[in-house]
Amino acid sequence: GEKCGLEEGTVDPVGGGTVKLTADHMNPHSLHSAADADNPEEWQALCGRHQVMKKHYWDSSTGKLNIYAIVQSASLTDKKRIFQFLEEFFGETK
Repeated sequence: GEKCGLEEGTVDPVGGGTVKLTADHMNPHSLHSAADADNPEEWQALCGRHQVMKKHYWDSSTGKLNIYAIVQSASLTDKKRIFQFLEEFFGETK
């Protein structure tokens, strides 16, 4: 994937708060039993926002997208577009 460019200790312009990078399995053992957790090539550093996005975009127990997490991780501009769409969809435009 592409790097988001956020660095440890900076402010996340989308989610706010101080960025903390965490270790992430590229192929989690829970989904890929053959993944070698001791292989450094199997790890990546993710900011908290992208860690949540990766974890919550897809609910493997239901096989459905987690729409709330997708919208939560969207930029403010996209959130406004989604909000406008929903207002128009439900007929509650101003």
